[in-house]
Amino acid sequence: MLYDRGCRSAEVFLKLNASLIKKTGAALVVRVLGAASSFILGVILARKLGADESGYYFIAFNLIVFLSAVFRCGFDDVILRIISVKVNAGRWEDAQSAALFSIFCVFLVSCAGALVVVSYSDFISVSVYSKEDLAPALSSIGLGLIGLSGLTLVSVVLQACGRVVFSIFTQNIFVNVVLAIIVFFFVNDSRHAGWVFSSVAIIGLFLGLLLFFYSIPKNKRFRASSFRVAATEILSPAMTLWSVLILSQFLLLVGQFFTGVFADSDDAAYYAAAQRSATLVGFVLMAVNLVVAPKFAGLHSHGDLDAISRLARDSVILAVLAATPLSLAMILYPQFFMGLFGAEFVQGGDILRILAIGQFISVMFGPVTYILLMSGGEKEMRRIVMIVVPISLVVGYVLTSRFGVMGAAYSSVLTLVFQGALTVKAVNRKYSFNVLR
Repeated sequence: MLYDRGCRSAEVFLKLNASLIKKTGAALVVRVLGAASSFILGVILARKLGADESGYYFIAFNLIVFLSAVFRCGFDDVILRIISVKVNAGRWEDAQSAALFSIFCVFLVSCAGALVVVSYSDFISVSVYSKEDLAPALSSIGLGLIGLSGLTLVSVVLQACGRVVFSIFTQNIFVNVVLAIIVFFFVNDSRHAGWVFSSVAIIGLFLGLLLFFYSIPKNKRFRASSFRVAATEILSPAMTLWSVLILSQFLLLVGQFFTGVFADSDDAAYYAAAQRSATLVGFVLMAVNLVVAPKFAGLHSHGDLDAISRLARDSVILAVLAATPLSLAMILYPQFFMGLFGAEFVQGGDILRILAIGQFISVMFGPVTYILLMSGGEKEMRRIVMIVVPISLVVGYVLTSRFGVMGAAYSSVLTLVFQGALTVKAVNRKYSFNVLR
């Protein structure tokens, strides 16, 4: 009886979510390719540069990733919501205006930020990280801030337009594959790796723009008069979300930041390798989010909260089912995955085990962040990160300064759990449903 009931429940679930499963499956396949390319790039960097030089590269790269969030001015989730609604309504002219206005603003701000990083690379290396040898990598990767900021924003625009494959290819696959090939054949130190990343990221930005213009219907061209409307729509909510975007990015990188400050460059390399491996688990949720985030925006614009609830719960089931096998493999056999980066990286197996558990817990929370951000919950999300960040800083500082990279790993997991629990509670309070039920 229970078996028959379970079979019927599974059959109903598959039938009701055929479209979601199909689209998520396609996104997951491409996302897996992107994750695999990122993982392979990390392996190549570690093996070609060694633990010491790859550690400098990863520290510099993580700083650029964080600064990219700063200089994107909070536009990411705002334009994802706005453009998704406009595209669903067939208002392609307004969608183009919003996209181009955002990209132009971020490009100008990122140019100024890149100039500062390149000019003060020596100061940052010594005063912030206490690593004088970090300066060459930081100065060469500084210009990559322009490409990474613009590339990330263009990827969000493509996602909002329903071009999930283009979005993933632009931001993940293209940059990682090209960078991996060049590093494998021509690069032997962190400074040259930084130059290659900067060049490839800027090329990726222009590739993303070409794919965006290709995605626009032929008879739909933007109107210059729409720029003023786009600015009015975007700037106010972006200013609210700017702090959220910055702090959320910091929460993702807080473990790597503290290892860069308190640990040696080789320990930072071990942590970065473990983080790249564990992120493979989180890519499952990212693939689901690529599909459901624009849907949340569309459903909220029609006030269909029941559909949002169903979509959220079904997406959690899909994400957990897809993430479980890889999570178990990393928890049970972490030395195998770390050994791919080189024999000296095997000692980071326990770090990977901890981070993989944290990523799986994050998958279990589901797309709660996007439920808030796609439905006007910017203030709730800002309130959450304002609570989590100070706690994360204190816990990260205490654990990392006392226990090294293992302490950083534990603090990263605690941050994910605390932030996820608060976000689930906020969604439950705002919409009266619990995605974990």
